[in-house]
Amino acid sequence: MTKRVSIICLVGFILCLLGVFALGIFSGGVEYMDVFVRYTYNILWALLVILFLPGLMSYLFSRSWREFRKDKANREFVRKNPLLTFFIWREIRDEGIDDGQH
Repeated sequence: MTKRVSIICLVGFILCLLGVFALGIFSGGVEYMDVFVRYTYNILWALLVILFLPGLMSYLFSRSWREFRKDKANREFVRKNPLLTFFIWREIRDEGIDDGQH
């Protein structure tokens, strides 16, 4: 995953989170929502769940990669797990290869 895609997903995650809170507050609660507002609320929750991993977790994995690659056991664990490797930004992951760390 690249940094640009992850940042776009992170912005989408934050916007969906704000939308869910705004709809919940301004409609008077979930039980008082109209049908259209309720569907919009459900769609925003679904998008929030979908964007959680590529948005927020990718950012956190990429920030912690510099510490992970210092320890060989941690580095090997991440390299063997393709899902973790996918969520670390390619630009940061390639730094370790260039430095001979990876």
